Amino acid sequence: MSMGRLLAKLVLNSIAVTVLCLPAVNSWAAPSLRPGKWEMSTQTQIVGIAQPMPPLHMTECLSPTQARDPVKTATDRFRRSVAPGQQCNISHRAESGRSVTWSVTCTGSQPLTSRGRVTFDNSSAYHGSMSSEIMSPIGPVKMMQSFQGRRLGACSR
Repeated sequence: MSMGRLLAKLVLNSIAVTVLCLPAVNSWAAPSLRPGKWEMSTQTQIVGIAQPMPPLHMTECLSPTQARDPVKTATDRFRRSVAPGQQCNISHRAESGRSVTWSVTCTGSQPLTSRGRVTFDNSSAYHGSMSSEIMSPIGPVKMMQSFQGRRLGACSR
């Protein structure tokens, strides 16, 4: 596997952890996210690589059902994105005002540890950051991610 493909795979796995954690931590935080069309952006910097990766932008429609049970939604997505045999657990979570912090540990084919913080600006916006260390065939890879999301409006039909 080329270095570029390996790094892309590691970043995607780390983003999957973000996808798992963001809606899940929201279920513990006071504000809830509103259903509708959401734009989410993630910027990743791999430690030791001077050039940052291009930002990842996604637009998604969050249904009322997904908004009512964001943990199930995130867990379903995460399970589809994780390599077979990977086991991940949230080992820490804490709330402080509108912010939530967490730590995730994954074991299996690509062990990783991750710590993050998300702040809910209101029910239509959030921002946060996450640091991760992933064990890869080339050794440990450390990355920093910043992310944000904002509700754009109602979902189009």
